[in-house]
Amino acid sequence: MSRAMRVGVIGAELARGWATRAHFPALQGLPGVELFAVADPEQSATAVADQWGAQFACANPTELVTHRQVDIVTIAGPVPGHDDLVRTALAAGKHVFCEWPLTTNVQSAIELRTLAAQSGVHHVVGLRGRADPGVRFVRDLLARGEIGEVLGVTLSAAPATPPESSAGESLLTGDGGQALDILRFCLGELAELSATFATRCPGVNSPDQVLVQGLLESGVAISAHLQAGAPGGTGFRMEVQGRRGALILACPGRIGEQESTVLLARGSRGGASTIASRMPMGSPAARIVSTTAAMAEPETVASPVEGDGFEAVASRVIGARADGRAATAPAGPGLHPSWGTASVLELMSALEVLPVPESYRSGVATVSAGPAQGVARLYAELVRAVRTGTPQDPDFTTAVGLHCLLDTVAEAASSRRCRSFG
Repeated sequence: MSRAMRVGVIGAELARGWATRAHFPALQGLPGVELFAVADPEQSATAVADQWGAQFACANPTELVTHRQVDIVTIAGPVPGHDDLVRTALAAGKHVFCEWPLTTNVQSAIELRTLAAQSGVHHVVGLRGRADPGVRFVRDLLARGEIGEVLGVTLSAAPATPPESSAGESLLTGDGGQALDILRFCLGELAELSATFATRCPGVNSPDQVLVQGLLESGVAISAHLQAGAPGGTGFRMEVQGRRGALILACPGRIGEQESTVLLARGSRGGASTIASRMPMGSPAARIVSTTAAMAEPETVASPVEGDGFEAVASRVIGARADGRAATAPAGPGLHPSWGTASVLELMSALEVLPVPESYRSGVATVSAGPAQGVARLYAELVRAVRTGTPQDPDFTTAVGLHCLLDTVAEAASSRRCRSFG
């Protein structure tokens, strides 16, 4: 099939939902695909089709799925409807792009995986982190031993919007699942875990604080804190500590909606303790790094920071580097006398921003920046798999594994006992 693959998108409130923010711009800019049809049972699909140039519009999703000219069916509506729509698309022999979560429970996900395998079609699930250039770069750096043997991982995800409370959608299954999948993708599966849930935001009836601790199959210790609902949401951060340094993956928002940054920390002065400061959003350095770190000897008595002095100097240093200026900065107010500018610069030299090679970004240059690029990379992966007849990632098998993990987390939190996973 040399022509562009025709995509039909099914959703609810397509005119102002996720499809308009991500799927339609992705299909408009990505070579090899075209938006052919839209189906929306709640709003006028015709208006959406006119806006984005689709040739076919309908209210009944079955009409779209069975249309003979549709090659790929995209399911971007509410999660409770995913199961029936995926089954219908598979029965019609269509390739499927289903947004995450795949469905509302593990058993349903397993059944969909089986049906997909029997149908022989290709399928992708919307786990956008796996397509993020920084995430893929970190995975490769870890695989080649950039920081030596991995000792431990700390992950935090704090989007600024509260979790949805409808069936199949919550902090854990939505943003939390996306974050934990990045951990799985980069470092492997969990072997055992414990978890704690809390609900802190008024009016929210599902947990908005999720804490997970455990061991990976490799024996690596992990700790994850997932939270939502606070206006000061700080985005995503994963720090991987190894015997020869640490890799930091950071994003000011949701990975897959904004590109991540990769940093390498080397413990040139011992590396026994880490000082981390949040960079102010909108600063010259915000595009490159959302956090900064410095290494200090464990014997150091004087703290390198009093108030925000260290952060002020570090921000100026990284900001200068971001703008291509000389990495010099005057001492900031509150900086301890024993930690002058020279010491700050020395510490900052232990933290290196690793540019993500352009090869990790190939194929989506014609797509507008933001959420559309993350979705476009998944469409590109699906098209590649269809044209070459090879497997794709992330697929329904990936989704089943993540559904199983999230169920285990929920069970561990409910029982307050450590659970084995796998």
